[in-house]
Amino acid sequence: MTYVSKTMRSQLSSPHAIYHSVVKLTLLSILLVGTCGVALYFAYRIFSKAPAGAPLDRPVWLLLIVAGAGFLFFCLRALPKWLTLGAPVLVISQEGLTFRGKPLMRWHDIIENEWVSLGGFGLTTGAALHVRTLDRKIKREAITFNCSAREYMRLCELYEQSSGQHTDDGPAAHGGARHP
Repeated sequence: MTYVSKTMRSQLSSPHAIYHSVVKLTLLSILLVGTCGVALYFAYRIFSKAPAGAPLDRPVWLLLIVAGAGFLFFCLRALPKWLTLGAPVLVISQEGLTFRGKPLMRWHDIIENEWVSLGGFGLTTGAALHVRTLDRKIKREAITFNCSAREYMRLCELYEQSSGQHTDDGPAAHGGARHP
């Protein structure tokens, strides 16, 4: 358990908002748009060498499918994040967690609060936030958050302890896990 001083408790009286990271969104966008561009470039190179009126070869179709998939993923994953860049994705307060567009999840109702990192060989390729209460579960893609897993868990612990709703049995009584 972390000690929370009176000074820190007064600083924690105001909520902490977590936004999408511009740098991480830019990297994701470059990756997806770059995939489209490279695939379209090679499709064009192959297509331009084909005789006029010839049907498209299988490699051209495959490259066009890759380009279309990259564009689709950009539209579904990155573009909505760019459009809501100024609004917080998550607000951590003494009352609990509030996800954009969702009602407040109070600290005493949360039985699972996990940051799940995906990847291998020391390289993180994705991250998701899983928060569950007895009546609902929220999953959010967290790879583009402007904080790390360690920072998120530290903030949650500090805000929960400063709220006075912290119990020692915690989520283990409900079968959940708070920390990865």
